[in-house]
Amino acid sequence: ICQGQSLPLSSSTSGASYIWNTGSTQQSINISQSGQYIVTVTIDNCLAYPDTINVTVQSAPPVNAGANQAICDGSNVVLTGSGASTYSWNNGGTLSSASSSNPTASPSVTTTYTLTGTDANGCENTDQVTVSVNALPNVSAGTNQVICDGSNVVLTGSGASTYSWNNGGTLSSASSSNPTASPSVTTTYTLTGTDA
Repeated sequence: ICQGQSLPLSSSTSGASYIWNTGSTQQSINISQSGQYIVTVTIDNCLAYPDTINVTVQSAPPVNAGANQAICDGSNVVLTGSGASTYSWNNGGTLSSASSSNPTASPSVTTTYTLTGTDANGCENTDQVTVSVNALPNVSAGTNQVICDGSNVVLTGSGASTYSWNNGGTLSSASSSNPTASPSVTTTYTLTGTDA
């Protein structure tokens, strides 16, 4: 049997008295530990031969759902299940495969996944992993600007910790939150902001 399970043992002889090596005098007992179990049956004051059964309790598989993960909203992450022969994840509709050891998770909110792993003996164990979903930073590149040919303007990026502008060769710094733009033609700049 698997760890955590119990096994009913019963003498097939009825109408008698019973003595198990566990001390029980019932016809049936439930066991949950490895060992040798012996029942001696007495019928009409005649002692019968004892009967023996050996029971082995298999350890649960060391199922591991991996370390907790953090992703940005809109991203995904590969989960890393291990320790079993077959796997079953509670899917919730955000996993690429509920029966893979390494499915891709794409949650839109922080989600805890439970992995059930089964070994070659049919024994099961579970583990959980949480995927935290961080909101995207509220990045702003500022308002549109109008300049005269030959002039420049300071752009005003905000909402992030680090910044990256598509430079096009007309910005004083592509990694500043407030670079100076000196375009010779009307230009659209894209700001990518990254938070902590």
